[in-house]
Amino acid sequence: MDVLRYIAVFVRVVELQNFSEAGRQLGIAKSAVSKQISSLEDKLGTQLITRTTRKLVLTEAGKTYYKYCKQMLELGVIAENEIKDYQEKPRGTVRIACPPTIAKLYLTPLIGRLSRCYPDLKIDFLVDDRVVNMIEENIDITVRVGWLQDSNLIARKLGESSTVVFTSPSYIENHGLPTQPRQLAQHEWIGLSLLPSPFTWNFRHCTGKEESVQVRSKIVTNHVDSLFDFIRQGSGISAIAEYSIRDELASGEFVALFEHYQLEQLGIYAVYPKKNVMPLKTQLVLDQLVEMFNQQAIKRTEAKRC
Repeated sequence: MDVLRYIAVFVRVVELQNFSEAGRQLGIAKSAVSKQISSLEDKLGTQLITRTTRKLVLTEAGKTYYKYCKQMLELGVIAENEIKDYQEKPRGTVRIACPPTIAKLYLTPLIGRLSRCYPDLKIDFLVDDRVVNMIEENIDITVRVGWLQDSNLIARKLGESSTVVFTSPSYIENHGLPTQPRQLAQHEWIGLSLLPSPFTWNFRHCTGKEESVQVRSKIVTNHVDSLFDFIRQGSGISAIAEYSIRDELASGEFVALFEHYQLEQLGIYAVYPKKNVMPLKTQLVLDQLVEMFNQQAIKRTEAKRC
């Protein structure tokens, strides 16, 4: 029994005081209207309408039931309009998660602009190096960097970054400068806990020759800022996305190693749960992310041409 549909029929009959007219407006036969009212009364175990040859009279139970049914249908209309409003302009809360470096370079400025442009939009911003559980933590979009594993989530590629093996001048002074990737096995490695230890890095020389090196982490941290601190202290060598240390490389605070070798590109992805219809608020953030990274790619290309 479709209770909501029967309730709608009941309310229409009461308002029109006529079974035939209610059926005409609802597009069903008078007999169907009468049958649905009878079914509703049977379900409730009480009579709602007293039928006479001249008019319809609500029983005491019918009056009470009509009052609440009317409110229920009105709330349904309000809810429908609210949902439509959500789809017409961005409003409500979007939960976004991303690593600290991505947050600092890209998302914090973007979220600031969105907040100014869309006053009804609220951003709940989670900055964390760990891979969040999007379903359990109710995350709408997360930005992830690296090589994604298969999952039931949707991943949209935003861009790429080269991977840089780097260290500090103080480490080179104390331990010497490795010139070949295979020499990493004799050096101290600082690892991120997102990657297993030992971990195998695959290098490609500019001549096309490939070389695989397995490194074991002497120190492991779950946070990029801590990794950078260890490198500054001269504790070892590590690898990171190039955009993360662009300024430090330019200033000489960090030193990139193996300039004639390349590691596999790191993908930058917007990841989100699969939904039949994506809310406008989430679609807006996703579109803005794609546009921002496209613009960043254009800027990097133009810089290289210069």
